[in-house]
Amino acid sequence: MARQARESSPSGIYHIMARGINKMDIFINDEDRLKYCDILEKVKEKYTFALYSYCLMDNHAHLLVQERDSSVSEVMKSIGIRYSMYFNRKSGRIGNLFQERFRSEPITSEEYLLTCARYIHNNPVKAGIVSRPENYQWSSYRHYLEPMGTPILDCSLLLVHFGGDRDSLKTFTCDTNEDCFMEYSTGTGDDEADEGQGIQVVKSLLSINYGLNLEDIHDLNRAERNTILQMLKEKSNLSSRRLAVILNLGKDIVYRA
Repeated sequence: MARQARESSPSGIYHIMARGINKMDIFINDEDRLKYCDILEKVKEKYTFALYSYCLMDNHAHLLVQERDSSVSEVMKSIGIRYSMYFNRKSGRIGNLFQERFRSEPITSEEYLLTCARYIHNNPVKAGIVSRPENYQWSSYRHYLEPMGTPILDCSLLLVHFGGDRDSLKTFTCDTNEDCFMEYSTGTGDDEADEGQGIQVVKSLLSINYGLNLEDIHDLNRAERNTILQMLKEKSNLSSRRLAVILNLGKDIVYRA
């Protein structure tokens, strides 16, 4: 089956996720995470792009990147090759380390940018690893709280939205939220099976709760549609992105419902 073309971002900004093949851990210890950060710095020296936030979990990495002279595909290919060579050499394995193609979603508005950065920085909190985002060493969040920052990070775009006030950014990041962005399924099946299961879940919820089919949602007015979308987000345990794909709606429509 031919690959679906990557959705282009008018802002050039993308939320990117790269996951280990077969959901294997790609970061075994802090040495691995330090190496990945070192690779990010080296790739930034070679390619022209902006990195606004990142978070390194056990079996995947989140990046918030803006294309400049280099495409996200070039950037991610370089990062993936360099880190795979390091990891395979260290662990004595061969073959692909990352799932064949990284995932990306375009950032289409200022609100989407800010909430996506917050989502990325709160990943370790939602995973139960730490109680506050600043307690996690392997994300970009702590660098936003320090005047010196880090060479791999471009802090100015996010900070300017808070007038350069780091305390305001911290308050926004730590506010209670229900941010839901692109994610990998945590199920045991492969991605196609998980996607098929998601469609069945949505179909069932629409039928049981409202007597509707998937296509009927396009005939509803905004208030009716938002009521149903809120129900689906609450009961389906699917991300806004997956719901948008299943329902053939814009991601912003689902996210803001």
